[in-house]
Amino acid sequence: MKVFALLLSLLFLIQGTLASALEIGPPPAKGSAIYLQDYKILHQLQDSRTEEQCKAADLQSRPTTTNLFGPETGVLTATELQSVIAECDQLMNKIIKICAPFKAQYLRIRPYDVDHTIHPCVKIPGGNHSYPSTHAAMGILLSKYLAKKFPAKRDLIMQQGLQIGMNRVLGGVHHPSDVAAGRAIGRQAAKELLEVE
Repeated sequence: MKVFALLLSLLFLIQGTLASALEIGPPPAKGSAIYLQDYKILHQLQDSRTEEQCKAADLQSRPTTTNLFGPETGVLTATELQSVIAECDQLMNKIIKICAPFKAQYLRIRPYDVDHTIHPCVKIPGGNHSYPSTHAAMGILLSKYLAKKFPAKRDLIMQQGLQIGMNRVLGGVHHPSDVAAGRAIGRQAAKELLEVE
């Protein structure tokens, strides 16, 4: 366990950015089938979401290891959380830095700023660029790490990793295609940083 943490720390000391080695395509073009499908899904979720779902999604608005996988989510116990929180926090900081250049490159506007009939039920994000979803990337990267640490909880952890991205769509602050791109980055980052598929 200590050896893995040391290797992880060394990876973060490597100069340069991993983002340049990762790939995602651009967001869907305005008016394209995927673009229109994004808004159809956003409206369907807005019409069907419950107060309880919005509350769970809002808990994750400020992403921390505790908010994403801690006891309140029903995934990790307090003891399990404490044993991995330092490594998870490092991974979260890394994925934020990886996603930032893509957000700056594509400058995709949040769905509620394009379609004013979309009403978020979670806190409005500080950044106004939505592609890719950093939350979705975090969900995948952390779930891959945690599934390796707690193999008995693998299915629950992986399900939560996907739900983190989905909650951003349900909350009305990300397009589904933002989440798909974020998950792609999370998978690529996991392969590079953790050597897991």
